[in-house]
Amino acid sequence: MKELIKNKNLKYIFIMIIFFSISFGLWNNFRLLWLEENSLDPSEISRVMSLATFFGAISIIFISLKISMTNIKKLLSVTLLIRIVSYIILFIGYQHLSTRLIAILFIFDIASYTVGYLAIYPLITRVIKDDKVYSYRQLTTYICQDLGVLIGGILLGFTIGNYVFNYNSFLLITLICLVIALFLSLIHI
Repeated sequence: MKELIKNKNLKYIFIMIIFFSISFGLWNNFRLLWLEENSLDPSEISRVMSLATFFGAISIIFISLKISMTNIKKLLSVTLLIRIVSYIILFIGYQHLSTRLIAILFIFDIASYTVGYLAIYPLITRVIKDDKVYSYRQLTTYICQDLGVLIGGILLGFTIGNYVFNYNSFLLITLICLVIALFLSLIHI
């Protein structure tokens, strides 16, 4: 734990992991409902998620063969940027996008999340090589993903003035968390 407190880069990596994980916990648990709210039937949702998962696995194999350790920070930033652009389009096009475009955006989302998630550990090892730090990373990831689920559970249907939190609101919160994570990955890591 001392390494985490003393090392400035490691602190920023962990803060980035916090926002990255909250965004995943919030969006991952409510994205299927978002798809349903956008008029996709269960078979279309299944097809979209299957394609996205397949292309996510293919992208991991391709990128693991092509990326070097020196480019891991760039890779993480690019994956965050891809997710942000996908989420902006999904947020703006809420209930007006074609199934095909939604599927493409979900492929980008799931593939870039998977690659980004896997890029975090090599990024940490560039700063410090310690098994305890990896354990702290896993603990931070799990707690913050659960925090994202909790935030969604508390906010769903909550009203502030005339605004009612819905699944698209969760997409916006996820987007904000990813922008913060991207900022941290570009500026401080």
